[in-house]
Amino acid sequence: MMKKIKIDFDNKQMDLLNKIGFPYDIILLEHEYAEQALMKQGLGQYEAHVKVSEKYDYGKALKERK
Repeated sequence: MMKKIKIDFDNKQMDLLNKIGFPYDIILLEHEYAEQALMKQGLGQYEAHVKVSEKYDYGKALKERK
């Protein structure tokens, strides 16, 4: 049985990680985690996705990486 791991960074940690080369996989995981949390609060998948993409935009991060 796998144990759930909660990823919880505060803004200072996120800023530091962004400056030193934040892994794109983590952006995707943060996006999915936050999206799921909003859906549990009653938002639909699309609404949660749009809201979360304001902070964790995986597609934008990949485009900027190229």
